[in-house]
Formats: sequence, structure tokens, C-alpha cells
Amino acid sequence: MTNEAPRWSIPESWVWTTMSEVAEIVGGSTPSTDEPENFASSGIPWITPADLSGYKAKVISRGSRDISEKGLADSSTRLMPAGTVLFSSRAPIGYVAIAANPVTTNQGFKSFVLSKGVLPDYAYYWLIRAKNLLSEFASGTTFLEISGKRARQIPLLIAPIDEQRRIVDAIESLLPKLDAAVAALERVRANLKRYRASVLKAAVEGRLVPTEAELARKEGRDFEPASALLDRILAERRRRWEETELARMNASRKPPKDDRWKSKYREPIAPDTSALPQLPNGWSWMTADQCTDQITDGEHITPPRTDNGVFLLSARNVQDGRLALDIVDYISESVFEQLSTRLSMKPGDVLLSCSGSVGRSCVVPEGIRFALVRSVAVLKPVVPIGTYLSFVLRSLFLQRQIDRKKTQTAQANIFQGKIRTLVFPLPPLPEQCRIVSEIERLLSVTDETDLSVKNAAQRCDRLRQSILKWAFEGKLVDQNPNDEPASVLVERIRAERVAAAPSRKFRKSNTREAEAAK
Repeated sequence: MTNEAPRWSIPESWVWTTMSEVAEIVGGSTPSTDEPENFASSGIPWITPADLSGYKAKVISRGSRDISEKGLADSSTRLMPAGTVLFSSRAPIGYVAIAANPVTTNQGFKSFVLSKGVLPDYAYYWLIRAKNLLSEFASGTTFLEISGKRARQIPLLIAPIDEQRRIVDAIESLLPKLDAAVAALERVRANLKRYRASVLKAAVEGRLVPTEAELARKEGRDFEPASALLDRILAERRRRWEETELARMNASRKPPKDDRWKSKYREPIAPDTSALPQLPNGWSWMTADQCTDQITDGEHITPPRTDNGVFLLSARNVQDGRLALDIVDYISESVFEQLSTRLSMKPGDVLLSCSGSVGRSCVVPEGIRFALVRSVAVLKPVVPIGTYLSFVLRSLFLQRQIDRKKTQTAQANIFQGKIRTLVFPLPPLPEQCRIVSEIERLLSVTDETDLSVKNAAQRCDRLRQSILKWAFEGKLVDQNPNDEPASVLVERIRAERVAAAPSRKFRKSNTREAEAAK
């Protein structure tokens, strides 16, 4: 019986026990990687936690690498029989699979070779059900791990053997239906993602709404081409620089004597259009540098955090089209005021995640104050076209540019100099407004659908957990009073293990027999 109190009430025919009472607990090992002959292209199956990352099947036959007979002999890993329940005990804790054939594992597992009377499938579902409970058995500083001693103490809820079979059958009649529903929801989300991409693609290619040139021709009027808009943006950009520079010189009591100071103005980077596709009539190419008067990023030295105050946002908070504020850091008012002297965000500015997860963008909304760390860049448009820029940044055309320009070391980054060279298609201003309005209309529908799909997926996940919860509370299938009580089963297992004690522990000498059992 476990040393810990039962976690919930159970049927009278059930019993709480521990893994050590009904299973041989086997650790794993890694043969020396300095000796290539320890590994084989087709040898003894050797499984690591990485092999179970994203793995959804219940049984597994082998991992990405095999070890050789020499690797088995020269390491402390064991060859375990088919039906062994593999449980990752670190990095991370909680992956579960059943060995389809004799396998070995690395040191990231505590595997359970179950006694007759405990079904591997039953134990498999129990370990999935008890994953959160099992985190209490982990310890460690560098990373959490369940030790061999603690693995022996893992609680196991035993039902009568026939009821174990009924429980497994019931679970496996229900979960595939949930899996099918989740797969259908994932297909819907994939289709929504493709639809968003197609909307943005049409927008940047001038196919989403009638172009200004087309409307002007039909209506018999002139229109301002994007080249004229760009000229106005560039003129305003220079005017702002001159205004700021003149104010700086006057503040330092060194007013200019003539206009030569104006030659210090840095002309923005112009686009190289030689390899760019043809634009619709009336459109122009422009760079991020041309349409902004500042491109910078957040604080490179992270300011001291507080429990509350003003938001301190990072790349994780910048999602496509919105700020995600469910997980935020804070700084004090005084620190915020200090940081604002260097960088102050205004509604309409464009935020771009520039480190780690590079390429997500949104517009600064009204009514929010925040500072940034360096994983977020800010693009300050000269004229209010931030919403359009943010949408274009999300298009495949700009995402491909970002992918080409970002660096990849320990993590991906796109630096300010590269951001300035990003090239945008610029439509005439009235057309730009229609494009933004149509994108918002179309994507609002997809966002609502996506939210509904996400909620449905969460309900499926909760139902999956409920099925497993009911299964191990004795509520998923009926109890049969004719079933042998689990307490009798556990006592028989205990007696059989005591009788077999001299040969129970795995030794190198029995690896050949296990191999023969393939």
C-alpha cells in the first residue's frame, strides 16, 4: 500500500498500491557516443524521450537510433520485453508508450515491467491520467527528474483484471472518436490559416479590392498615385528631422548660422526594384526606412521588474494582429518614465517581434502604456499607415523577406538595419484604406471561427481528461461483483514476486533470452 493517502474514493473491489509492488522498475543508459561501434543502423531498438516528443501512438517499436550488441554490453541499459510501459522521468516528465517488442532506453526513462495481472494498456492510461499527480514525485535543480526511489513510490490504482480489460475497451472506444474530432478541428484551423494567407496575398498584389486606377477610369476622374503619396511621406520625414534637429541646436544654444546643417540629413534607404514583381497601376515600392521616422527596439538591459505597475512587454506578447496580455511583466512608474525618454509608443506604431519568434506584428492600440525589451522592434510611420504596414508584414511576401534577412545563432534575430531594408508595396491612400477595411472584415470572420474551433478543441481536451478521470474513479464501466477483488490480485502478485526474488532483477545474462523473445 502507498505511503501517501489515496487521492480519491474508489470502488470496494479496487486497491491503491505502488509501482514497486507490481512492476520491475528499470532505468536506462546511453552507450559511449565516442565509440561509433556502440550504435548500429539496424540493431537493438533504443528509445529516448525525444522519440516520444509529438508521438501519439500507444505502442512504439524503436526510436531514431539503434544500439549494437557492444553498446548494450558496454552500458547499463537493459533489454526489456514487449509490453514494458516506458515512462519518461526527465526532460520532460510524463511521456508514455508501450514497447511493441524488446527495447532499450536511455537514462531519461523509468520503465515498468509489469507483473501478470496488471495490463500494460491499463497502466499506460493510468500514467496519462496521473501525469499532474506524478509531478509531485520530481526533484532537481538543473531539471526536474523522478529518481528510481521515487518511481518505486508512484501510486497505482488497481482494478480487478477483468475490469481492467473493460476499462481499456471503454477508453479505446471513446478516445478515437475524440481524436477524429480533434483532427477535423485541426484541419479547419489549417484551412483558416491558408485562407488568411490568401487574403493577405491578394491584398499585397492589388487583387483584394478594385484598384484606385480602375475606379478612377470608370468614374472619369484623376487619382493620386502612390508615388505622390511617397513623395509627401519623404517630405514630411525630412521636415520632422529638420524640426527636431533645429530644436536640439537651439536648446544647446548653438543656433545655426546658415542651412548647411541640413546636409546632415540621412536619406532613407531606397528599394532595389530590379528583382521585384510588377505592381498594379498607381502603386509604388517603398522601404520601411522611407515610410518611418524611427525604427528601434526595446531595452537591451532588462529593467527591474515589479509585482505590478506598467506593462513590460516582450516578443511573446506580440501576436499577429493583437497584443497578448495574459502573461506580462511589470515595471514601476518611475522606471517607465525614465525609459519613455528614449522610446515612447503611440497608437498606430507598429510592433514587430524581432528576436526568438521573429516576424509577428501588430499595431499599438489606444489606451495602453507599456515599455519593451529588445525582442520587440518598433516602426513609427511618418503618416498613419501603421495598420496597413502591420497587415503587409504578416503576408507571405514580407515573411519571406524577414526569413532571408534574419540571423540564426542561438536564436533567430532580425536587426534594425535589416528591418529598414524591408520592401513594401504601397497603394494609393484611398485604395489602402479600402484594403485595410476589407482585410479587417474578412479576417474578423476567420478570427471568430478560429476562436470557436479553439474552444471546441479545449472542450475535447477536457472531455478526454474527464473520460480518464471517470475510468479511474470506477465510473466509466460497471463493476461486476463476481470479479476477483484487486486486493487478492495484488497479494498474489506479491507472493509470486517474493518466490521469484532470486531471478527477478534484470542482469546482463538474460539479455539473450529477451532478444530471443522478439
